[in-house]
Amino acid sequence: MSDSTELQTTQNSGTVQLICPRCGSDEVKNLSMIYGDHRNININLDYFIGLGFGIDLSKNLVKMCEPPKKKDTSGCALIFLGLLTLAFLFAFFPIGIVFGVLTYGAYKANAEAEEYNNNQYPIEYEEWRNSFICLKCGNKFVIR
Repeated sequence: MSDSTELQTTQNSGTVQLICPRCGSDEVKNLSMIYGDHRNININLDYFIGLGFGIDLSKNLVKMCEPPKKKDTSGCALIFLGLLTLAFLFAFFPIGIVFGVLTYGAYKANAEAEEYNNNQYPIEYEEWRNSFICLKCGNKFVIR
């Protein structure tokens, strides 16, 4: 995404429109609006594939405008508990070391995912809410 830009607007019949900082077009939309408008569309691709049209441009645009995603922490916690249980079941020293290392790795991955979800995700989500895309040149930019 481009660096944040000054709010560039044009007056058109009393309404304010954003201007793309790259190409100057006024065909600019908020990413969250594009994603929200199109996420519930269900298109039967069999019809298009049968006709030889396998590309759906609106779905590509929606994919470009997706919000950031939180990292999954549930799988790491289950792996951690499962490996910890196995380490106690197989109390032999070499197996215990292997399971201990794997358990620590799962714990570390879970902690990093939670750290991201609590600290970095809110920042990225807020930036996404303030992001726009030019429908003419594809430039993404943030208005702060």
